[in-house]
Amino acid sequence: MKILICHNYYRQRGGEDTEFLAESAIMREAGHRVLQYTRRNDEITEQHLFSKLQLGLGTTWARNSIEDLRGILRKEKPDIVHFHNTFPLISPGAYYACQETDVPVIQTLQNYRLLCPAGSLYRDGEICEECMDRGVFRGVMHGCYHDSHLATAAIGLMLALHRGMNTWTELVDSYVVPTEFARRKLIESELPAEKIRVKSNLVYPDPGMRARAGEYALFVGRLVPEKGVRTLLKSFRILGNAIPLRIVGDGPLRHELEEQKCRENLSSVRFEGWLARKQTLEIIHKHHRGFCLWCPGDCIAIRRAGGDC
Repeated sequence: MKILICHNYYRQRGGEDTEFLAESAIMREAGHRVLQYTRRNDEITEQHLFSKLQLGLGTTWARNSIEDLRGILRKEKPDIVHFHNTFPLISPGAYYACQETDVPVIQTLQNYRLLCPAGSLYRDGEICEECMDRGVFRGVMHGCYHDSHLATAAIGLMLALHRGMNTWTELVDSYVVPTEFARRKLIESELPAEKIRVKSNLVYPDPGMRARAGEYALFVGRLVPEKGVRTLLKSFRILGNAIPLRIVGDGPLRHELEEQKCRENLSSVRFEGWLARKQTLEIIHKHHRGFCLWCPGDCIAIRRAGGDC
């Protein structure tokens, strides 16, 4: 099978980028011909108002990406197109290019962007579902995306327009989500239940079984509020540094968390920063039994149960 996989890389590499690369590799290994179309947020360099307005409109209908895809579809004639992240440089308008050539579309959703401009259903340290209950423009009032009313409005416009055009229900043949909780949330938002399938995220290549007991607890993920790393450090303070903790990843909370480590004398905590995939897999292979805290993308479900992820 010939598969075209499309993805918009973030500025700071994260789990969606890793999943995109892992799925591409595992499908090639299975004998499929895999083509890739990618954009990168590093392309966004201009900061003046006109460029921001252009970017906002492109979030809804990215003409250059759509034209690129039309050319690839005509030339390569793939059997299927699989989208990962389309925000902001590919846009849902890309589905229409696939419709023109009658190519089936799969969309993987690693966050809640279809329901919430911020993509997290999380605001001011709490679960927030106002955009699900009262419309996506509630997020504009709060400036949920990067604390910007203008940027949130651009995403809200994209969501509202494509809902009105039935893009999500008619142009996508199948959605893939990492958890059953995410599937239920999408069904609540009136996406067709029969189109939504659960597939856990990959760990590829498989690091294999440990030959002996692990040496430390491990967290792998972005250092952002919704991941619960502040609570994780509080837990290790209660443990009294009994178990070493290694934190793999980076993000806006890094400086604050390092200060928390020093303030609470958490000598067992070690920040590794961002590591290449090979190094991360080696660390996972040696982690302490029962203490691998690799967030599966279901932060909200865990918080509903009274904990953090």
